[in-house]
Amino acid sequence: MNECTTIDTPFCLYDADRNKDTKSFKGPGVLVCSIDNMPTQLPKEATDFFGNLLYPYALDIIQSDAKKLLNEHNFSPAVHDAIIASNGELTPNFEYIQELRQLNQRSRHKADNREQQSKTVKCSLSRSYCI
Repeated sequence: MNECTTIDTPFCLYDADRNKDTKSFKGPGVLVCSIDNMPTQLPKEATDFFGNLLYPYALDIIQSDAKKLLNEHNFSPAVHDAIIASNGELTPNFEYIQELRQLNQRSRHKADNREQQSKTVKCSLSRSYCI
């Protein structure tokens, strides 16, 4: 390859026998993507993509007042359904998170108990040994 591909033309066809790359997909060779700034390009593209999706809801979000209760706002359904917490409480769509936390805490408590039990030393005075 003579040079890296670019974001605008990310692929080229490389013919190793002739040591030549072409912008075409026809002919002998291997299709190559060799964008040298790809690690920096992906976050930019992801940010642009996310920003474009978020833009239609920006006014709703900007005009919100965190001091008001959720039901006092006139959010679009998409914004309303995306709100995870309001005024220190989980919104109805996300109340399952508290259940997951409780299950996780119970599981952790059970694991701690099992670990504690496995560390318990059992002794037999009549046989003079400890396990």
